[in-house]
Amino acid sequence: MTIEITQGDTLVIAGLDDSGTLAGITVTSAVALGAFYQALLVTEIDMSLGQYEISATPAQTANWPTGLLQSDLKYVSNGVEVHSDTYEIKVKERVTK
Repeated sequence: MTIEITQGDTLVIAGLDDSGTLAGITVTSAVALGAFYQALLVTEIDMSLGQYEISATPAQTANWPTGLLQSDLKYVSNGVEVHSDTYEIKVKERVTK
C-alpha cells in the first residue's frame, strides 16, 4: 500500500485491525527514510473494534523529505512486540506555500 501526500499536508489514516480487539494493546507508528525518523500520533477510536487513526500535522509533514518514506505499526501487549507489514508514504514537494 502506498499513500501520497504533499509536504505540508495533514496526514490522516483511518485504521482497522481486522484481527479483532486491540483493547489493552499499545499501538505506535512512525515514518522513516534514511536518517530521518518521526513518530506519528496514533489515536484510539474504538480499540474493542480495532479502530484507530494515524496522523501528522501540516507543520510535521512540511519537514518530511520527498520520496518514499517507510512506515509500520508496532503493537505491544504484556511486553510482547509485533510489527505490521511495512507500507510506504510517497511525499511530494510542495509548490504553493
